[in-house]
Amino acid sequence: MMNPTPSSTDQHLRIQIVVLALIGLLLIGLAQISLVLAVILLLLGTIALSIALPRQILRPTEARPPAHMRQVSNNDSDATSPFRSSKANFRRLVETASEGVLVADADNIITFANKQIATMLGYTENELLGRNILTLFAEEDPLSSNNNQPSNSEELNDFRLQQSDGSTLWAIISTTPLIEDNIYSGVLLMITDITERKKAEAALRKNQQFIERMTHTLPDIVYIYDLLELRPTYQNRRLAEQLGYSAEEIAAMGQNHEMDALLHPDDQTRLGDLVMQLVQAAPGDIVETVFRMRHKDGSWHWINIREIVFDKTPDGLPRQLLGLARDVTERIQGEALQQENEKRYKALWAESQRQAQELRLLDEVRTLLAREQDIPTMIRSAITQIAESFGYPLVCLYLLEEETLKLQYKVGLSGAEPVIPITQGITGRVARTGEMVYLTDVRKDPDFISEIDNITSAIYAPLVVNQRVIGTLNVESTEEFMLTPDDVRLVTSLGQHISIALSQAQLNTSLRDSEARFRQIAENINQVFWVRDTAERRLLYISPIFETIWRRPIDTVYQDADAFYDTVHPADLGRVHARHATQEGQEQSDEYRIVWPDGTIRWINVRIYPVYDEAGKLYREVGLAEDVTERRDAETLVRRQRDYLDALHQTTLDLMSRLDLTTLLNDILSRASGLLGTKHGYICLRNDEDHVIEAVATQGVFPANFRLQLGEGISGRVWQSGQPMWVNDYQHTDDHLPDLG
Repeated sequence: MMNPTPSSTDQHLRIQIVVLALIGLLLIGLAQISLVLAVILLLLGTIALSIALPRQILRPTEARPPAHMRQVSNNDSDATSPFRSSKANFRRLVETASEGVLVADADNIITFANKQIATMLGYTENELLGRNILTLFAEEDPLSSNNNQPSNSEELNDFRLQQSDGSTLWAIISTTPLIEDNIYSGVLLMITDITERKKAEAALRKNQQFIERMTHTLPDIVYIYDLLELRPTYQNRRLAEQLGYSAEEIAAMGQNHEMDALLHPDDQTRLGDLVMQLVQAAPGDIVETVFRMRHKDGSWHWINIREIVFDKTPDGLPRQLLGLARDVTERIQGEALQQENEKRYKALWAESQRQAQELRLLDEVRTLLAREQDIPTMIRSAITQIAESFGYPLVCLYLLEEETLKLQYKVGLSGAEPVIPITQGITGRVARTGEMVYLTDVRKDPDFISEIDNITSAIYAPLVVNQRVIGTLNVESTEEFMLTPDDVRLVTSLGQHISIALSQAQLNTSLRDSEARFRQIAENINQVFWVRDTAERRLLYISPIFETIWRRPIDTVYQDADAFYDTVHPADLGRVHARHATQEGQEQSDEYRIVWPDGTIRWINVRIYPVYDEAGKLYREVGLAEDVTERRDAETLVRRQRDYLDALHQTTLDLMSRLDLTTLLNDILSRASGLLGTKHGYICLRNDEDHVIEAVATQGVFPANFRLQLGEGISGRVWQSGQPMWVNDYQHTDDHLPDLG
C-alpha cells in the first residue's frame, strides 16, 4: 500500500475532525449524556486539529484573539469546509456551555475565553485575551506565582481564582495539554464554579465542630460501642468525669476485653438480654435500661443507658451501638428516699387514722356509758359498738361474781363459755392477777379453753374498779384478723371506760384517768390534736404541740377558736373559709399555708372528723394537724430536678437527631424558658467575622437577629467577661436595652 500524500493526509484528518465534532454535537442533544463527555470528544478533535493546522493559528499576536477564533479566511478552499464546520460547532459549544473554557499557549497567555468564564470572573472576553493565565489565580493559590504554570498533563484540581472585584472564586479546573508535533504548545482549561459548594462545606465543618463541642459539654456520656471488638470506639469526656477513668484506661480495658468487669455482678446476666432486645428492635428503636457500674474509687453508680443500633454486619446483626449514658445515682437514691418517706407518711397517716378512729370510738363509748344508767343495756350497747367499729370477730364481757366469771354479753362467733371459774382458763388468770394478756397464738398458752377451733389471737383486759378486778373484756380473732399492739391499746382503753361506767362510785376518778390517758395519746404524737364544741364554737382541748407548729401561744385559740384563721396565708384564707363553711359536719382534709409571727411560711396538713350525739346531731369536731413543709419542699425539689433532667435529656436526643442548628437552639431556648417560668429570652452566638454577637433564637419581647457589640448590654458584658450574670430587676438595670424590650 502506498503512503498517503500530505494533501491526502490533511484531507483524511479534516474528515476525522468533522466526524468527531458531529458526534459531540449529537451527544449534546441527548439529555441522558453529560455535556462533559461531548466536550471531551470535541477536545480530541481540537488536538488533532492542532496537529494539522499551521502553527501561526495556535500562536496569536499579543493581546488579540487567534485568527481562527475571529473569522475564517475567504480564500479557504473547499477542502477546508469540514474544518470550518467543526470550528464553528466548537465555538458554539464552548460559548453555550455552563462551564468556563480557557485556552492558553505555551507561554501561559490566554488565546481563547468563552462567555461563561468571563461572566464568572467579572471580565469581558476581550479583557481576558492576551493576559497571563497565572494572574487569574488568587495570591494565596500556589499557581499565582509566575514560577509555576498549569500542569502539562491531564488533571482535575480545586483552585482559587481572583475575580475582577478582588473577591475569590473557588473552581474545579480540568487541564488538558495541547500537543503539536509531540511538543507542548499550550493548555485547555475547563472551569466549574464550586464556590457555593465550598461555602456549604465550610458551613458543614463549622456545624460539625459545633456539634462536637456540644457533645463534650453535654452532661451525658456519649459513646459508640463495637460489639465485635467488645470495646468503645468513641466516648466523650463525660465517661472519665462520671466514672473516674481516663480515656487511656478505657481504651486499655477495651483492648483487654475487660469492659464487662465494670458492670455489677448482678447486672452482668442482663447484658445478653440487652443485646437480644437490640437485635429484635425495629430501625430507630431506642432500648433503655439501668446498670450499676463500678467507679474508679470502687463505689457503684447507677447508670441509665439508652442505645440504638448504629451499624450492622452484612448479615443484619448489630455491630456498633450508639448510646447515651447518664449517672442517675442521686435520682435513684432520691426516689428511694422519697419512697421511704412516702411509706413512712402512709404509715403515719394510717396511724393517725387509726388513732382518730380509736378516739372517736372512745368518745362514743364514753358518751354512751355516761348516758346509759341501765348496766345490761350499757354493756350490750358498748360491746356492739366495739365489734362494729373495728370488725372484731368475737367480743364478750364477763363480770366477777364471787369466785366465778359470768358472761354478760357477746357479739360474733358462738362458743363463748357462759361461766368460767377464776381458777380456770386465761380469763380466770386475768381475774386473779388483774393483768392484761395479749396472745398472738392462743394454742401456745396451756390455760386457753374454747369451743371455737379457729381462734388464733386474743386480748383479755381486766375491768378494774378501785384497784379491784370486777370482770374482763375479751376480744378474740381468727387467722383472717390478726390482733396487733394497736388493738391491745384500744381494748385496754375500752376496758377502762367500761370499768368507769360500771363503778358509779368512782365515776369522776375514772373519768379523770381516762382524760389523762386521752391527753397522753394526744400529746405524744407529732401532730396537733384538738376537740371543738361546734355548738358553742370553742375549743375543749388542744395539744401543747400547737405552740411548736403554729409558733403562737395556746391561749389565743382557747380564747377564740376562730383565731386559727388569723394564721392562714392570705392566698389560702378564702379557700379554707369556704371549705370549712360548706363541709362542716363532714370529714375534711386539706393542706394550706400558715404564717409565723416572724413571716416564715409553713405548710400544714389538716384533717377534721365530725362527732354526732345520740340524736345524730353534730356537736363535736376532732382535728389533727401536722407540719408537712419539709415533705412538700422535697416533692418540689424532686419535681424540678426531674423537669431539668428531662429537658437536658431531650436536648441530648435533639443533638443526635437534628442537623438544623436554628431549630435546635430554639428548642433549647423554649425548654429553658419553661423551666424558669418565663416567656422571654434569647440565645446569641458570636459572629467572629463582624465582631459581634447575634441573636439566633429569640422569643417573647426580643426581636429576631438583633446584634450586640462587645460590652454592650447584659449579653455583651457576659461575652466580654466570660462570666454568668444574674439580674434581679431587668427593666431598671443600667445595661437594659430599651429598644430590645
